[in-house]
Amino acid sequence: MSGIGALSKSTGCNIETIRYYEKIGLLPPALRSTGGHRIYTEKHRSRLIFIRQNRELGFPLDDIRELIALAADADRPCADALSVVKKHLAEVESKVAKLQQIRIELLSMAGTCESTCLGGCRQNQVVSRRASMRASASHTQASLTSSNRSWCMISRLARSFQA
Repeated sequence: MSGIGALSKSTGCNIETIRYYEKIGLLPPALRSTGGHRIYTEKHRSRLIFIRQNRELGFPLDDIRELIALAADADRPCADALSVVKKHLAEVESKVAKLQQIRIELLSMAGTCESTCLGGCRQNQVVSRRASMRASASHTQASLTSSNRSWCMISRLARSFQA
């Protein structure tokens, strides 16, 4: 058994986060000493590690709550937990695909700006090239109306990340 400070140190979880997880029911209530201090057991430590690992994987708290409930109920099939995991995996794969598309577009913008910066960056070239790449996302075109100078700054920024 240990206090909240020791639990925090052994799990790498912030003290306020531990209190929050206890408040919302992800962690069972701690025992109390005669002085009113929280006392945590190995069960609390194991649960907190499970929560933390799943948060690092991007699971929302509601999904973690569901996984905890599934683990506690031996009568529930493993397929229920698999369903939660597959749903999260699909969300992650969707985000990865979107980020890959954003990366491609940013590299294209940087390349266009890089090739025209020496002769004066031409905003219209960048915008029209991006528009042809993403005709279906016309609502984002409005955000591309910055000055010629800012396009060249984007190019310099992108080059610094490629180095």
